[in-house]
Amino acid sequence: MTIALRGTGQFGTALNGGNVTLTFDVAPEPGDVVIVSGGWPRSGGGVGISTAGYTEIAAISNIGGSFAAFYKVMGASPDSNVVCLGNAQAEDGICYGSYVLSGVHADVQDQTPESASQEQPPAIVTQTDNAWVIICSGSWTTDDVFTAPAGYGNFIFDFANDTRDYVAAMATKEVSPAGTETPATWGAWDTGYPLSITIALKPAAAGLNMNVKADGGWKAVNSGMVKVNGAWKSISSLMVKAPADWKQV
Repeated sequence: MTIALRGTGQFGTALNGGNVTLTFDVAPEPGDVVIVSGGWPRSGGGVGISTAGYTEIAAISNIGGSFAAFYKVMGASPDSNVVCLGNAQAEDGICYGSYVLSGVHADVQDQTPESASQEQPPAIVTQTDNAWVIICSGSWTTDDVFTAPAGYGNFIFDFANDTRDYVAAMATKEVSPAGTETPATWGAWDTGYPLSITIALKPAAAGLNMNVKADGGWKAVNSGMVKVNGAWKSISSLMVKAPADWKQV
């Protein structure tokens, strides 16, 4: 199954260390994965998500900033937004961005994430054909005119103009065949104390196309979530009895 962006990526900012709320333009569906990254122009870490259920992918800090990335697998009642924490510092700009993605494997990550105190997102070695590499960077700077590295799409960014300014950006690339992916640097970005995280997401298996009878009618199922006895269940493989022994499909 191919990973796909649901709707468009969202970015938001706050001044004076405030929280940032990102509202998804297209509602996530059960089994979708939301990726969030962001930060602020002050060392010490602490970047986080207020909305329940998010797992930290990676966090990094240097003398001029703190930056982190997170994911959440949407359950039976997907969120319509995500609330990202500020640092409550009156001089600080805060930036966060998000993607809603379908077709991600239940394992979510295809490789251990990489992070570095540099403008160029670090290289990563994907394990699965058609994995999605997501690059995320943030910097204490006033520069808000730059471009994504060559070969990357779904480019989003935003800029918080405060006493301590902050810019953050994200972009994606499908990588096939699997192997080492070395992103180029962001184009024409005048960074200060940059921080970067590179993520690889594993695509869901193609699965078996089939039909199940639900609510009185036949429904198509590939992989993802099915409703069993009133509750949504995640599936990545199924078992059938044919002719007498259980077989995985």
